[in-house]
Amino acid sequence: MRGLVLTLLNQMVEERLGFEVWERALEVVRPSSGGVYTAGERYDDAELGALVAALADITALPADTLVTDLGRYTLAAFARMHPEHFRDRSARELLLSVDRVIHIEVRKLHPDASLPAFEYETSDPDRLVMLYRSPRRMCAFAVGLVEGVARHYATPIHHRETRCLHRGDDHCRFELAFGEPGLAA
Repeated sequence: MRGLVLTLLNQMVEERLGFEVWERALEVVRPSSGGVYTAGERYDDAELGALVAALADITALPADTLVTDLGRYTLAAFARMHPEHFRDRSARELLLSVDRVIHIEVRKLHPDASLPAFEYETSDPDRLVMLYRSPRRMCAFAVGLVEGVARHYATPIHHRETRCLHRGDDHCRFELAFGEPGLAA
């Protein structure tokens, strides 16, 4: 895993929960990195899981809630760092660009990056189905990214997950409806 996600987790926890909470999590986990992360470096995936588990224990927040919050936080950070990917696109267009544009750009900078794979079903302009595959099984992070996109574009995105890696499926299936009160069909 690239250090950017761990760096953003550190920032989010310090901003929202306090420096002391982050330090306590580092004391519990004692990561091999020492808890010092740089965006472009690679770190063991287990470090993120261990930190989230420790933070869940310390704060009594569910781990999935923390990971979803991290997804929202990450989307906002990406929008600040790379505004060119967010301009002149709708919320739906941005989500469609993740695998087709954004991940291609990431691979140019980091050819060894281990990125999730997304496939799309796009028959209706107000709906989108995203299929997510990743050995990291961070579907809660993907939910946070979708919610972050909705917030960034001030566009309601109603979503439901009809398949999930955590329920034994080989992928997660997110059914999205844009600007409608009901869930995607």
